[in-house]
Amino acid sequence: MKCKVKQQTISVITPFYRGNKYIHSLADILESNAERISATIQWLIINDSPDCPVDMTNITRNAYPLLETEVIRLPENGGIHHARIEGLKRASGDFVLFIDQDDQISPDFLRIMSRLMTEDVDIAVCNAWLEQEDGSMFPAFLKKADLDDVRNLAIYIRVRNPIRSPGQCLIRRSSIPEEWFLHPMKKNGSDDLLLWILMLCRKAGFAVTPDCLYTHKYTGSNLSDSSAQIKTSSMEVVDVLQSTGALTSGQLRDLELSVEWAALRSAGQQPLFSLKFARIIFTRISCKFRHLVSPRIHITCRISPEH
Repeated sequence: MKCKVKQQTISVITPFYRGNKYIHSLADILESNAERISATIQWLIINDSPDCPVDMTNITRNAYPLLETEVIRLPENGGIHHARIEGLKRASGDFVLFIDQDDQISPDFLRIMSRLMTEDVDIAVCNAWLEQEDGSMFPAFLKKADLDDVRNLAIYIRVRNPIRSPGQCLIRRSSIPEEWFLHPMKKNGSDDLLLWILMLCRKAGFAVTPDCLYTHKYTGSNLSDSSAQIKTSSMEVVDVLQSTGALTSGQLRDLELSVEWAALRSAGQQPLFSLKFARIIFTRISCKFRHLVSPRIHITCRISPEH
């Protein structure tokens, strides 16, 4: 007698902030994903703007039979990390997708990403289209070195966060570190950086695909595009990591200096060389050289960029 293999379940968590213009198109794409995997998806919409109800008009079980949708209204605005944590508390899926209200994913996203989630993989990361202010698009990963960076803790600490958005990732729910739950960040912008560093410190397995399955839309107000906000939020990451003991004192110092260097560069004020930033500068130069000589990857466009 053959044993039945358990169907792996998926929870999708969407922090909502006055985003009714996005919610119906997101419902359409999640239903399409559910059809491709022939499974029901738990969709948790966390309303972090309590003065703006989520417009659920026509988002019914009849219209979207594969979406088990639940709206959780928070009593007050607590920020995106707090909203994601509240969604995670109610998530029942084996795997979790954090998708923002203005994100776009391919109808094949969950089918392809779930196949990457083997026993030794805790997080699958896909390539992404990055939309610019003029409407043009370019892939986040162009070289093999880009894919390697995703698994390299030193890159997150001394160079940058190579994962543009949690929307690129399917995560094993049980592998999300407890520290990420216990330290909700006050400043929006870098809670994902905190999550990736904590997971890498816990030796989580990362799988990366060059397939473009996600689009990071330019809205004119993306937090990830605000250098001042990212600096403030990233400095909070340093404080949280110090309290958890996940990084060594040297790694914490490197992360702090990297955030400071990035802020100076954004403002056009970084010095050509400084002993203070020597390790950061050396790592960034080494990273650029690796990317220069790294072979280009073949990119499969599973979601068409809009021009």
